[in-house]
Amino acid sequence: MKNKAGHLFPPTCPNIAIVSGILEGKIYGNLWLNSEEDACLLTTNSPFNFMSGNVSDDFLKKALSLINISPTSLLVHCSEQDFFHKKGLPTKLRQHFSAHPGEIKDLPEKIDNKIVKQYRLSTVNAHLFEHCSWNMRLLEFYQTKEFFLEFGYGSVLLDQQQIIAEVYGTIGSSFFELGAFVDPKYRGIGLVPYIVAHSIKPYCLSNNLAITASCDATNVVSQKTILRLGLNEAYHYSALDVTKAQALIH
Repeated sequence: MKNKAGHLFPPTCPNIAIVSGILEGKIYGNLWLNSEEDACLLTTNSPFNFMSGNVSDDFLKKALSLINISPTSLLVHCSEQDFFHKKGLPTKLRQHFSAHPGEIKDLPEKIDNKIVKQYRLSTVNAHLFEHCSWNMRLLEFYQTKEFFLEFGYGSVLLDQQQIIAEVYGTIGSSFFELGAFVDPKYRGIGLVPYIVAHSIKPYCLSNNLAITASCDATNVVSQKTILRLGLNEAYHYSALDVTKAQALIH
């Protein structure tokens, strides 16, 4: 069934790494096709869910009944990015960014040297995964740490034995979607750009992966960080606020 759905999701769609990972069986998710096989729903245990194709009102209603509901649940239409907005449904505006890894910027040498002297860079392994702040979020996609270590990728910076910054990738097809977290006490000194330049960039270059990222359009801090890394703002898209939409449609 997943082979039948792949053509419905264009390579330029939002969160294409997650979508492709689900279709490839590398990221946990469930798939539903309509009877004509021209509309598809992908659900995950994370807040992100995806649909594409010729979505009818009945299929949309069915989709909303199948999504795991949380206050942050979103549904992205991958082939028609203003689909929900045109229907007058409650949405959240998001931004999609992308770059070839060769476009990722290096830090100024002075900052780079300061970080390398103070902190230690390490690839996430089974032991580090247990101590990462975002491990539960990653398990929403991968279910087990073994699956993440096999099909995802992550790097951390350590101050002595303490993890102070984390950068991860959900990987599908030829795409690497960035996620990052920094201990509040260590923010504003370039730790995420350092990890991306020294670990994520070479990993993506060696594996021929394009880098993508997304965030809420209101999240100015994330936008500035993503642009500072060297990613380009590709487009805005509207994601359905699932909780509010369910109250309206049901």
